[in-house]
Amino acid sequence: MGIPNEKERGSILVTIMSGMRVEEGSVDVERIAGRTEGFSGADLSVLMRTAGLNAVMRGGGSVGGGDVEEALGTVKRSLTDAMVSVVRDWKVNNLS
Repeated sequence: MGIPNEKERGSILVTIMSGMRVEEGSVDVERIAGRTEGFSGADLSVLMRTAGLNAVMRGGGSVGGGDVEEALGTVKRSLTDAMVSVVRDWKVNNLS
């Protein structure tokens, strides 16, 4: 399947967030998708679960933008730059 592009990451995030309590209007999916270049779907799941834990730790009932920002500061993608490059090159050479 490869590494999701920005649009695909946005769709993945929406799917993940559909099963979470999220403060309405506080989480900008497009912004998160833009900041998570090279993240796999599993990485995005870890990101949002971490945001959910951040919300619990602060005593909140739902995930807010600050919880996601904090998670973005700690959750890193699982793929190295070299791995991302190999996958992108393969996609260009085989799927174009």
